[in-house]
Amino acid sequence: MNKYSYFTLWLIALAFWGLCSCESNRKGEIKPATPTLVADPTGTILEWPKQGDVSDDFFASEIDSVKYIMLETLPKSMFGEVSQIYRIGDSLIIVDAHVSHSISVFNLQGEFCYNIGAVGRGPGEYLDLGYVHVSDNVLVYLADCASGRILTYTKEGKFVKEHLLKNGAPQTFFILNDSLVIGGYSGYRPNAPYRLVWSDWVGNELETAFPYMTEREYLAGNFLVGENSETLFYYPLSDTIFEIKANSISPYLSMNFYEKNVLEAFVEDTKGMDDHTYLKELYNSDEITNMIDVFRCDNHWVAYSQKGKYTYMSVLDKSRRYYLKSDVKKKFLYIPDNFKASWHDWIIGYVNPETLDYVSKEQREDFLKSLSEACGSEITLDSLKQSNPVITMYHLKSR
Repeated sequence: MNKYSYFTLWLIALAFWGLCSCESNRKGEIKPATPTLVADPTGTILEWPKQGDVSDDFFASEIDSVKYIMLETLPKSMFGEVSQIYRIGDSLIIVDAHVSHSISVFNLQGEFCYNIGAVGRGPGEYLDLGYVHVSDNVLVYLADCASGRILTYTKEGKFVKEHLLKNGAPQTFFILNDSLVIGGYSGYRPNAPYRLVWSDWVGNELETAFPYMTEREYLAGNFLVGENSETLFYYPLSDTIFEIKANSISPYLSMNFYEKNVLEAFVEDTKGMDDHTYLKELYNSDEITNMIDVFRCDNHWVAYSQKGKYTYMSVLDKSRRYYLKSDVKKKFLYIPDNFKASWHDWIIGYVNPETLDYVSKEQREDFLKSLSEACGSEITLDSLKQSNPVITMYHLKSR
């Protein structure tokens, strides 16, 4: 294997897919765009500490409880990849948008309960499963990328209604008050120059924000829910998390992952690069954090980030603590999990068997032994690859 981890390769593939997916719509230089909403720079915002301690002692320092959930493997519940996870009460909603194109619901014992929707052309069916959003009142919304629809279901899987958006389904979205679709569209196009668009259920644009500043196809960004149920949004190569409302946006938190002058220099130095060279520079740079996933817990923020050959788990409250997840050159993997969600003070993810190919035989055997003991049955690398993933839930200590 080369020096990229499986996770890095996946990110590059995803980013490159985004770069190429709308290539036919990209014409010449980027056109200036004037958004209807601009973030208000006034006021005091939260700020994460810039520096923190680095430690390998993640479990002893931060975790007081671990749960492993072996998901039942049946023909109707099999999936190949975990795109998203939601915990709703005593249920887990698992989204596989790329392999099985399914939304499966399991209880906390791992027993399969039912599927939500299915691939097809009938009522309540979709052609190409995209992003899934679960609202505060526990309605499940999914984007059908092929048809440009958003379909709505109850949490029990009953189909409620569908809406056809005339500009297509967004790459990521959030439903505000069950009447407003706030969607992030992937990559610059002359007819879609904004990262974020407010629209009604027909797809009429009501507000726009965050115009793309370069023709490069970036991922639009990510939504999350804040401490007091705020709707939050952040996007690649930005240090700010923004609060999103029906007719305004404002800075909410500064993550302090970037030095402003270093980031500005990187953007300027890479302007003339072709896409392949740019991505290589981005993922090899030891100065630029190339990806960030943020999770909001009751008493902590948790950020999963990558810079050069290292990936980190950062736990933040009144201080900032880094936990080294992997050092690809040394083939050292600290936690073979991909984290996807948070619920109260739990971080939820799954054991990614592919990452175990990057560790020594001794490390792999130790992990599989401890996993088998926790689950009460023998788990091998082959069984991990041939069955549904093992869900992991880590409970963060209160401080």
